[in-house]
Amino acid sequence: MHHYIDRAMSGTNDRRPEFQQMISDSSGKQFRYIIVYKFDRFARNMYDSAIYEHKLEQNGVKVLSATLKTKVAARITARF
Repeated sequence: MHHYIDRAMSGTNDRRPEFQQMISDSSGKQFRYIIVYKFDRFARNMYDSAIYEHKLEQNGVKVLSATLKTKVAARITARF
């Protein structure tokens, strides 16, 4: 497990080094899931969110929220 943390940086733009590293690493198939506390911590505007979620999806990576239950999250946590 790896943590990508841009401390004290706003999610209002994508100029965050760790965020960009995470997007880059996703192309190498190093992981299948990204877990965010809330989706608004991933990206604050809907355009950036859609663009980056699409890039991640193309790389086989799903974005999950720790605070929002989804069917995918339920299946993953059921394994543990």
